[in-house]
Amino acid sequence: MTSCSLQCKNEAHENREVVMAEDIKEYLVFQTLRDVPVYNRIRAQNRYAVIKAFEKFLRKERQRLKKDFRIKAAQIKFAEESGISLRTLYRWIKAHRKKGLRGLVPNFGKLKKDEKNRKAITALVPDPGKTLSAKIEINLKNPLLALHQINLIVQMNPVFTAEVKEYSNKITEVIGIADGGNLILKLPRRLTEDEKNTLNGHLLGTHRNCCAKALGLLLMNEGCSLQELMLKTQRSRRTIFRWHERFEKEGISIVKVKYESQAMIEKRNLERVRVVDILHSPPMTFDINRSNWTLPSIIQAYEKLYGEHLAKGALKRVIKDARYTWKRARTMLTSNDPLYRQKVKTLITVLHCLTPNDAFFFIDEAGPWKVKKYGGKVLTAPDQVRTIPEYQPDKGAVYLIAALEAQTNQVIYQYIKGKTASAIVALLQELHERYSAYSRLCLTWDSLSSHSAKEVNEWIETANANSKRDSTPKVNVYPLPSNAQFLNVVESTFRNIRKAVIYNSDYQSVEEMQRAISRYLNERNAYFLENPRRAGNKIWDKELFTPDDLPGGLFRRM
Repeated sequence: MTSCSLQCKNEAHENREVVMAEDIKEYLVFQTLRDVPVYNRIRAQNRYAVIKAFEKFLRKERQRLKKDFRIKAAQIKFAEESGISLRTLYRWIKAHRKKGLRGLVPNFGKLKKDEKNRKAITALVPDPGKTLSAKIEINLKNPLLALHQINLIVQMNPVFTAEVKEYSNKITEVIGIADGGNLILKLPRRLTEDEKNTLNGHLLGTHRNCCAKALGLLLMNEGCSLQELMLKTQRSRRTIFRWHERFEKEGISIVKVKYESQAMIEKRNLERVRVVDILHSPPMTFDINRSNWTLPSIIQAYEKLYGEHLAKGALKRVIKDARYTWKRARTMLTSNDPLYRQKVKTLITVLHCLTPNDAFFFIDEAGPWKVKKYGGKVLTAPDQVRTIPEYQPDKGAVYLIAALEAQTNQVIYQYIKGKTASAIVALLQELHERYSAYSRLCLTWDSLSSHSAKEVNEWIETANANSKRDSTPKVNVYPLPSNAQFLNVVESTFRNIRKAVIYNSDYQSVEEMQRAISRYLNERNAYFLENPRRAGNKIWDKELFTPDDLPGGLFRRM
């Protein structure tokens, strides 16, 4: 015999010994439940088997997944495969760790012992020397009916004290409900092994009625008395007999949980489709004098359209299943330009095709910003109230025209007297001189009338005609869609000027306000020279900024 075969035999022998040791250990563990009733012992053993299977499952998952192993995911997977809830699994594991196998024994069918009442009853029994004789009729079909006769004798006989009579009434109420507790109930036929396994599976579930039915059928299969059945299942005599009668006709299918019928599911789906169709039309369509929907108006429209009544609770459930919620409309900046898509697509294409010799400018005017005392957000003491005069003396106003270069994020600005074509021409001349080394200047602005004035168009035509002769940059204009100021990135610079140097200010002259604005813009330009960043947060991202997306709110924070 080779050493390899000897080693294999030794390993097999060791494995067999380990298995036998585990079997003996489990046998000794189960022996601790000998005093537990059979119906509870079976449930405890089944729960113990689930815990052991869970431990083996975790070991296999750790070996299979290794670093990707997650205890929570494994627990959820095992619970789904076993058909039990995760909460139930946690409860069984916790009980087993705390009390061992005893912790898995359910409290189902236990009776609380009231030792005080028992002692009181025995103490109040009459003197043994005194005897009573009475005739009692016993019905063999319902033998416990005799208890009522005994209680009647106790109540009418002066030998018993008032306390004994009171306890007799209580005992009769508890035991006499059975009306035949000694009756042995047996099933018409013995349960098969498959049926027993199915019923034991229901015992592991959390559905109380199914657990009670399964336990009742298992006890009837063993031939338990009616009183014991009632105490262990916590069900009435009438319910026990009904289970017995239904088992003769339906078998163990009486234990199945009743779900919604297919007809009810189809009805709910139809109601959801109908309600959603109604919500897609205004109430005026159904001759309801409202501009918005309410629950009563939806019910009214449903009855008028389909001739059926829909309850308010059912309507709420239908709306919830359709995932509809009450929301307020959001006011957004949107463009009504018919060429919106085409203009935006052209603008984005030019931006993404710029070369180092190209400069792209967002141009717009700001103002008038009146020179006065402004309010705004500021930290204020609890007892202090800030006020701004409604009427203030006129100190003048500031107008500003600015061009924001998209690639370098630099602002070129001029103070103007009004939003005129001559002011635009003056800014264009400065841009043409400052960026004379570039090959192309791309301009974009809104649909203000001064932007398309004759003076501006003539200057652009002249500059383009002389570009080849003087080696100056060519000027191209890409107009923005009408009512689409949210696409002009320079608007964000104007907003920051207001927040930084105008709100909470009290300048005394136009020159003072202009100095503050100039200082802010110069500091801003110096910052972006040291920290280069292109202008606009979204216009450079093709995935976020697409011409097919019409909602203007998408572009509000450029």
